[in-house]
Amino acid sequence: MGKDYSEYVPSEQEQYRRRRRGNQFIELEYFINSVRFNAERKTLDIQVDGKKESLWMDELVEEYEVAREERFGEEFLGLEEASEEDWKENEEDVERLDKRYRVSYFPFEDILKSDQLYEKFGVEPRRVPMNNVLSGTNVNLNYGEGLLDFIYADFDTPAQAVIHYLDSWELHTDTPAEEKIYDQTQETVEKYYRYQNTLQFTKGIMMESLYTMVCPPVFTSGTVKLEAVRYYYEYLQTLQKEYLELVEFCFDESFHPDLLGERCPAERFHLYRQLRGLPISFERTESLSFSRVGVGETMPYGMPKEDLYQRLRERFPITDELNDFAERYHADPQKVSMLLTIPRYLRVGYEFSRVDQILELEFTKLLESDVRFRKCQRCGRYFILKGNFATRYCDRVEEWGKQSCQELAAKENFKRKAADRPALAVYDLYYRRYAARKKVRQIKEADFKKWRYEAMRLRDDCEAGKLTVEEYRQWMEGYFPNRKKAGNQNSEQ
Repeated sequence: MGKDYSEYVPSEQEQYRRRRRGNQFIELEYFINSVRFNAERKTLDIQVDGKKESLWMDELVEEYEVAREERFGEEFLGLEEASEEDWKENEEDVERLDKRYRVSYFPFEDILKSDQLYEKFGVEPRRVPMNNVLSGTNVNLNYGEGLLDFIYADFDTPAQAVIHYLDSWELHTDTPAEEKIYDQTQETVEKYYRYQNTLQFTKGIMMESLYTMVCPPVFTSGTVKLEAVRYYYEYLQTLQKEYLELVEFCFDESFHPDLLGERCPAERFHLYRQLRGLPISFERTESLSFSRVGVGETMPYGMPKEDLYQRLRERFPITDELNDFAERYHADPQKVSMLLTIPRYLRVGYEFSRVDQILELEFTKLLESDVRFRKCQRCGRYFILKGNFATRYCDRVEEWGKQSCQELAAKENFKRKAADRPALAVYDLYYRRYAARKKVRQIKEADFKKWRYEAMRLRDDCEAGKLTVEEYRQWMEGYFPNRKKAGNQNSEQ
């Protein structure tokens, strides 16, 4: 006898988990990425899943399409070649992302043209653009950078544009009939097709932050696209609100200092989860791998640098014992010698597929570290304090801008001071003018230093009332006359 859940009321914890796992319209887990944290350097390195691209999928796609042709008589015309528009879009995406993140790009195009591709992967070379230009890349971040990048991303503008488009699309409510599943290849390829289709509607939203780019969603089979985009947008908004609140609650020293001032960020986090009725335990998918690079790692234990260098200089000798050992394990003695020579270090990482997973990973690593946040007094956004350097303004530069809040605040503060100190405004005007002439060697360095000393002395006299602002301006104007040079224009006459 079945159970009736029609009146079941899920708990807050159940609702919390459900909001982060997608619904009948959209899946939030497609890429399988990995991330490693370096507590000493306070950095994280993300290895983005690269196996959802044509390089890896073409063979399965061809197998799937041939099977469809046999089952349904649908002609398979072969894999499509990319257009110039596709390549241009890739280039624009790379250019935009390069301005914001430290990305090591997989040499995708070069490998596709190489004969080594076929030898290594058994894949015929084919020049194709990327669905996602971050596929297969490594992204390096400082602690907190990815979190803040996501919190302050503008998902609203692109999301509203897509929702408006889909809302006016008459066919958006059509739901195709379910299709019979024959094998795993069919499921894999059809999900890949749905991923490509999803990008048409979500890429503008995804491009707003790093974590949305590396955790792409996929519309479910037979989905209502409008509802899928709405859910995705609400999912991102919910996470933005939650983690902005968490940064304030756990790291802002000015947030209820009388109550929380003596509590460390981890204690504050526990209190926050308890007050919100949220789970206080977490599940993660940890992965272990081996690396030749030992920076910040712990294996092999107890090996001094001198011993390591000696080991690398002299390859492990091939002895009778090594030959017997290799024969026992059916291995090449040369390979065993190499493996015994090159040290290997354990690397601990974590796998993630959803935005909420990487946000949770990074945030909990912040709780383990001495990372401090402060709210910028110009833009009102949180930023990470670097070292012992305390400032009231962030060094964030908007994508469309050229100057940071620190630089803009310095200019604005100077203008406010200059309004009350007219002599300072005169000094600044002529300093910039004569410094520019010195730079192109119209004014000699020694003459510029002499003028600067006199100009600062007279500025102080002007502010003390010993001469008028107009007298000070006339002196500044006449010190280096701005006249044409008949001979050599590169030196002051």
